[in-house]
Amino acid sequence: MDCGNLLLVHGVWHGSWCWDLLVPELVARGWTPSVVDLPSASGSPGAGVREDAEVVREAIAALSGPVTVLAHSYAGVPIGGAGQAAGLRPQSARPFEEPVTAAAWQTVPTTSIVCAEDVIFPPLFAQRLRARVRWNCPVRTRRSCRGPPSRRT
Repeated sequence: MDCGNLLLVHGVWHGSWCWDLLVPELVARGWTPSVVDLPSASGSPGAGVREDAEVVREAIAALSGPVTVLAHSYAGVPIGGAGQAAGLRPQSARPFEEPVTAAAWQTVPTTSIVCAEDVIFPPLFAQRLRARVRWNCPVRTRRSCRGPPSRRT
């Protein structure tokens, strides 16, 4: 079964390596996964949302056919516009300072994944935020989902 293209975009302090354990599973399930490294999380202190969005746009353009984009955490921000310890990467502060100019969830079918045990972004906060911005999307709940999807070895 061919599920199509799936572009995996990491969150802050991570890189494309965080998808290393997931990619083989996706291939086994019929996906054609691709990954990118966001400049703002790749040691480029001057990089921000615009540069990250450009990398995502270029990756989408390079794929033939429809593309599903899976964004982890911060990656949802540049998609909307298009620490050394423990394997974490340096993260530019600029993406946190720039205004968001586009929100993909307003025009692209989106699903909200809620992590039931998340103490940083608790389910009640996520629910209130969705209500506040009138984001009527499907919601899926998982027990836990913080941190990178895989660990660098």
